[in-house]
Amino acid sequence: MKSLHPEPGHSKANLFLKFLILVWPFLFIWQGVDLTDTGYLLTGGQQVFLEPQNVQFSYLFSFVITGIWSRLTAPLGLMGAYLGGAFLYILTAFCVYRILRKQIPERVLLLGLLLTVMIPNLMRYINYNNLTSFFFVLGSAVFIKAFTSHRQVYYFLAGIIFGSSFYLRLPNLVSISLSLVIVTGHYLNGAAWKDILKGFLSFISGFISALIVPFMILHIWGLSDHYFETFQRLLSFMTDSSSHHSGEGLIRKVILDFDITFAAFFKSIIIFAILAKINDIFCSRTLRTFTIALSLAVIFLIGSGVMGKTAAYHYYLLGFIEFMLLLQVLGFTSSEGEIRFASLVAFMVMLFGMAGSNTGLSAARYNLWFALPLSLHGLFNLKGLYLCEFLNVEKGGKVQNKGISLFSEKGMKMIRNIICISMTLFFVILCYRFSYRDSQQRYLLRYNIDHPKMQYVFTTRERSEVMTEALNELSKYVLPGDYLLAYNYVPLFYYLTDTRPYVYHSWPEMYSPEQLIDKLKQAIAERKGLPPVIRAKYPPLNDTWPKKHLSGRGSVKHHQVFDEFLKQGKYLQVWENEFFQILLPPSSW
Repeated sequence: MKSLHPEPGHSKANLFLKFLILVWPFLFIWQGVDLTDTGYLLTGGQQVFLEPQNVQFSYLFSFVITGIWSRLTAPLGLMGAYLGGAFLYILTAFCVYRILRKQIPERVLLLGLLLTVMIPNLMRYINYNNLTSFFFVLGSAVFIKAFTSHRQVYYFLAGIIFGSSFYLRLPNLVSISLSLVIVTGHYLNGAAWKDILKGFLSFISGFISALIVPFMILHIWGLSDHYFETFQRLLSFMTDSSSHHSGEGLIRKVILDFDITFAAFFKSIIIFAILAKINDIFCSRTLRTFTIALSLAVIFLIGSGVMGKTAAYHYYLLGFIEFMLLLQVLGFTSSEGEIRFASLVAFMVMLFGMAGSNTGLSAARYNLWFALPLSLHGLFNLKGLYLCEFLNVEKGGKVQNKGISLFSEKGMKMIRNIICISMTLFFVILCYRFSYRDSQQRYLLRYNIDHPKMQYVFTTRERSEVMTEALNELSKYVLPGDYLLAYNYVPLFYYLTDTRPYVYHSWPEMYSPEQLIDKLKQAIAERKGLPPVIRAKYPPLNDTWPKKHLSGRGSVKHHQVFDEFLKQGKYLQVWENEFFQILLPPSSW
């Protein structure tokens, strides 16, 4: 297929879009401090090379990659980790651009990639979510290459890539279901069942090979038992109805999200149809401009948190993308086999990529790299939506196609403008407001924590003060390589102090209370002496701590276990500030 070169007037606009794609991932990474997920992932990157039993093996390969990058960027501290996430975003966008630039117009592709880059990410550093996205993009690219080249070896390579993602994030095991893409895609394209079976078996073979080989290496290194322990821990999570990752809860959340997404989609279709019909009736440019302006005003109010629920944008966005991708798969907006197959791959990746997340369908936002550009391509190809079409024979025998339209061609043009401009505006607002568990008022995020690893990252004055005080005091009691017990959602302290988790996990609240008791007993038997303890008085899970913190201590059952451990160890509180406490065992008094 020939390259779709930009029109002469579009070249400057395309260059500007490329510039934004390159720059956007770096714009906001220097603001915001989170003690929870950030600390968990970065501590895992440290411990995987120092004491592997201290990490959760369900994210083993993610920890290895994070650890390697952290060592390469060690002088930059936390900013080095954030830069890694930004570079990974750009690399992912480049891969998508390379595979789709010959299939859809460049301007549409670049706009889709820019919007994908702008979608706020919960974690800005290299982590299992953006690594999964990258591997899924590579696997999707090889899938499309296999379809266009008719070579089975590419399906085998795709199986290896998707199978390898299992070691980035254990729930990625469901990506074996992407073998359905081969069956469905080739069937819609009219391929013979013999060729479909060959492609299917090639993919499954590659997938299983990618599972077996790394596991054999882990077994040789004596680490396979830790992997089985991770399975047992996750199984206990899934069978515990009170857990936020219980199997029943995850399934219920996905079903609920699909229900909300369908409702949001049909609601938006009705609104768009009304706006389009009004535009068709009056045919007024002023009215059309006013309609677009009013839509943007509503989007601005929702994005700013003034009206409605900001998080609801996931459902409207995903409903739009799923609808457009299905239209393309079924050939309504494009009859080209490559576009139909690529849309099918994007649709399946978007759905299966969310597996295992307690955020439900909204987790699909991590895997929109192919889906969003392709859905925009379908939107720009869609000239209108008609409920039915019929032939009208006029006087003189002239035959004319007519139909009852949901969206006419003129109405569709207005809807395209509303969707594209609204998404851009909404994501700009969200990127400004979203710093992940830090203040939504970015002008307040201008104080850094006095620590070598935090010198290029800024937070609020209050958070900077309590963190600086805690780190300065903690440095009196621990040295790099010492064991430390940090709890109540504060795993970042391990990363900042280069210490080791006493209970074999930087985020002990991820254990069930029963598992936590067992791990404390194991640590007492295996570790020499009792560790210093640092804990948060309140869970640091909201955006405004310590100024406005959550009430309560956090998980009551986990605190009961820790309180009993401190009581038996005769711990004494030696320091506290507004938000943190440090306790020491008798041997350290």
